[in-house]
Formats: sequence, structure tokens, C-alpha cells
Amino acid sequence: MDFFGIGGWELLLILVVVFMIFGPRKLPEIAQKMGKFMYNFKKYSTDLNQTIKSEVEKVAKEEVLGNPGKQPSSSSSSAKSPASNPPVAPVAAADAGNPEGKVE
Repeated sequence: MDFFGIGGWELLLILVVVFMIFGPRKLPEIAQKMGKFMYNFKKYSTDLNQTIKSEVEKVAKEEVLGNPGKQPSSSSSSAKSPASNPPVAPVAAADAGNPEGKVE
């Protein structure tokens, strides 16, 4: 028997040491907690794998279809017309009496 590279005798020795440390009253409680942990870990890892697969499939499908819902990212779409960019007013603090622009 080879369990994660641990033979049968090594596993038995580990179980005996655990039994001696925790005692017979705590072992069922520890085993129950470990079982719940393993169940939740398996459930969440399966859920994560399914989420990753669905997202990868969604991205691949969008690439094949040519991104119908998104605008292409080109320089012509990012350039706006001058009418949509109003001029910015100059800062009032930088006048002749206050050359450093400090507000008092």
C-alpha cells in the first residue's frame, strides 16, 4: 500500500502517535472536522473548475463571433470631436499679484 509516498507501517505509526496525542475522545471529532473540510474543499474546487471552464468557453466564443457587443479598440474610436471636449477655464489663483498660485 502506497498512500502519498507513505507505506502501511509509516501510516500505522502516524495513526498511533495521533491517537496518543489526542486520545480516544477527540479522535471522532477530529475525523468529523477533517471529513467536512475535505468535502468542502472538493465542492469548492469543482465549482472553481466549472467557473473557469465556462469563462474560457465564453471568451473563446466571443473571439469566434467577433465581439458583437463590444466596440473595437482603435485610435479612431478614442479620438473625440472638438465639440465634445469643452475648453478648460484658466485657474484664477495664478494672477499677477500671486505668481506662485497660492490660495490665501
